[in-house]
Amino acid sequence: MPDAPETAASPEPTPAKPSLRARAGDAAAKFVAWSRASRRNMILAASGGVTLIAVSLAAWSYLVRLAVDAGSQATVEALLTAYDAHQFEDARQIAGRMQQYAEADKFGTALFVMGALKADEADDEFSPERRRAMHAVAARYLQKARSLGVPADREAKLQYLLGRSLIMGHQSTAGIDLLESAIQSPDMPRTEIHSLLATAYLDRSDPDLQRALAHLQHMLDDAALAPELRSDTVFRLTNVLLRLNRPDPARHALGLAGDQPERKAERELLSGRIRLVEAESLAPDAPQRGPLLDEADARLREALEADPGGTAVSRETMYWLGRCYAARGQAAEALAQYQRLGKLYGDTAEGLAAMLGAAETYRDKRDFEHALASYQSLLELAPPPSAFVNPLITLADLRKRLLAAQQDFVDVGRYEDAVAMLDMFRDLFSRTEIVELQAVTEARWGAALLAPRAAGDRWRIADDQREGRRHYRIAGRAFEDLARLRFSQREFPDDLWQAAENYFAGQSYTSAARVYQEYLQHESRSRNALALLRLGQSHIAVSQHSLAVEALDECIVTYPRSDAVFQARLESARAHRELGKYDEAERLLWTNLTGDNLMPTSPEWRDSKFELGRLYYQTARYDDAIREIEEAVLRYPEHSETLLANYTIARSNHRASEAPARRMREAKTENERQKNRVAMNDYLERALATYGDVQRSITLAGGGDHDPLLKMLLRNCYMMRGAVLFDLRRFDEAREAYSGLSSLYQNDPFVLEIQVQIASCLRRLDEPVKARLAIVQAQQLLAALPADANFLASTNFSRQQWELLLDQMTGW
Repeated sequence: MPDAPETAASPEPTPAKPSLRARAGDAAAKFVAWSRASRRNMILAASGGVTLIAVSLAAWSYLVRLAVDAGSQATVEALLTAYDAHQFEDARQIAGRMQQYAEADKFGTALFVMGALKADEADDEFSPERRRAMHAVAARYLQKARSLGVPADREAKLQYLLGRSLIMGHQSTAGIDLLESAIQSPDMPRTEIHSLLATAYLDRSDPDLQRALAHLQHMLDDAALAPELRSDTVFRLTNVLLRLNRPDPARHALGLAGDQPERKAERELLSGRIRLVEAESLAPDAPQRGPLLDEADARLREALEADPGGTAVSRETMYWLGRCYAARGQAAEALAQYQRLGKLYGDTAEGLAAMLGAAETYRDKRDFEHALASYQSLLELAPPPSAFVNPLITLADLRKRLLAAQQDFVDVGRYEDAVAMLDMFRDLFSRTEIVELQAVTEARWGAALLAPRAAGDRWRIADDQREGRRHYRIAGRAFEDLARLRFSQREFPDDLWQAAENYFAGQSYTSAARVYQEYLQHESRSRNALALLRLGQSHIAVSQHSLAVEALDECIVTYPRSDAVFQARLESARAHRELGKYDEAERLLWTNLTGDNLMPTSPEWRDSKFELGRLYYQTARYDDAIREIEEAVLRYPEHSETLLANYTIARSNHRASEAPARRMREAKTENERQKNRVAMNDYLERALATYGDVQRSITLAGGGDHDPLLKMLLRNCYMMRGAVLFDLRRFDEAREAYSGLSSLYQNDPFVLEIQVQIASCLRRLDEPVKARLAIVQAQQLLAALPADANFLASTNFSRQQWELLLDQMTGW
């Protein structure tokens, strides 16, 4: 095979030229190598690098500053030029670029233009809600621009735009001052500002009708006012005049509106309202009232027919028709009209006004349950005070009418409904107002429960008493809360006083004493004597007699001319008696009884007389006790203390009989024994008669079923009569007295005492078998008593002690 021909050798490729990056890298490497070659080279390289960087930064900063200054000045001029030329898209773009600058005046100008553009956009919104929201956004831009500052020639325009957006965004109060200032500038649209200010003064929770009226009249003074705007202004002016109850000027104003078929519904509505206002201003029996109401009704129905679309005009007309029914005294028709409007349009201004009308109509009919439900529905839908705008009811009027309703519930004794209304007031009234209303209502409630149910009713039901005191205590807490809320106000001492008084009436004596002491620290003179008296009484109620004496003695010494000093002496005497200081107690009582300032007709003289008798009874001076108490009972037979006083007389006679009985047993001669027997029997007979009188009084009054004190007195009278008969040795009568009592206490441990006394009588009658049977019956009754029966509450022995005693007595 022939050899293959040799191929020619390929030429070597030409090396490529290094790139710019490669050459720069190579140069950098050489520079680094050179700088490391020696210390001198390193220092030169570092110095040159730092110098180069500093020069570059300075040059860059200078160029940027020149560019920004030149650009910013041009941008501000361009921005305002574009805005004035109505080139709004260009103005928006320029304003957006200007927001990068930190200078306040330039940034403020940019925000001013952005706010103005947002306000224009808001005017083009179809939805009222969207329009209001957009104006609120515009107002925020403009407020920020105002705080940063704008060129002097733009300040008036800024005030106008900001005030307008605030008002259109339902922030009327904030916008009024701005527009009142802007209207002074001749370059601003005065008629539009008058219209805005009229709207602002009307669209407030507390509208200023007079100022709104003045601005509307200024609008009508503008000869260049467009016809449509003039008609609208006339209708607004007429409405304001009617809200001011000025029907004659309203009729004159409405006559300026002209005949516009498209606005017939509004004209008829206002015409009907004029006649309704005139009719309501007349007396119910005035002859002109009926025809005016008939004409008002006819005009309002014309308005409904002229507005078939059911707009706000129809809603308002329905409300005034309800008012027309109410003015005629047609409560059922008015109620039906209000209810229909409330159900259909409950969340509108007219619906809320109708709900209020329905609630008041129910109240007038004394249908309080439905009235309360209507108030609840109204307050659930009512906006908060900050957003409350209603041309038919001002916030002040609503609050006033709600307070009148709550007071009406209190006046008719529907206290629970009155308190329920306060829970609904949380959004419309301050906490201080609600707490004050609660305090007053609870105090009235407590007083009503504790008041006698009828003339001469001395036996108040215990449940009502407990409930009444509970409401007094709630009132005390509320008044104390009110005092804390008004600590820095002049009402603070009075609030403390009311808190203490209600605690005292509610028998919360510890709280009463605490608040009386605080009152004395904050009040220099007013009521101090009475406060010290109440403080002492509170201490007595909780058995702090030493503290009571301190407070009462301070009252007596510090305020000797006060009317409270007489009661203070009486209370101090009671405290001294409890402390065993009987001489001082007697001295204080006699000071009241023999002084020149009190007459027997005085309550303090009367109570001192009763208290002196009790003091003598407690110190075993029974004859003195009988004398003083009998005189008191004779003077005050109808007083509430008379019943207990008569019982004390009986007990005094009973106890007084013990001395002659003892002397009779110790007598050495028959004559002496006979003399003491007569004295003993005389005391016992008087005791027996008086026990019987007290017993009959309680039984005729209902037996004390609802009063624990009377129930105890009745039981004691039965027992004491039996004991007196026993002491008189009339054992058969004593047994009958005890037997009549035993049937009343079959389920009470006290029945054991009765059975023992019956057994004692039978033993004295020499009937031992019957006596043992009585003890056996007592054992059976003891076994039948509940395991948790409280023996010590009505007897002197526990269950185990009774078991032991009865077992011993069965051996008789």
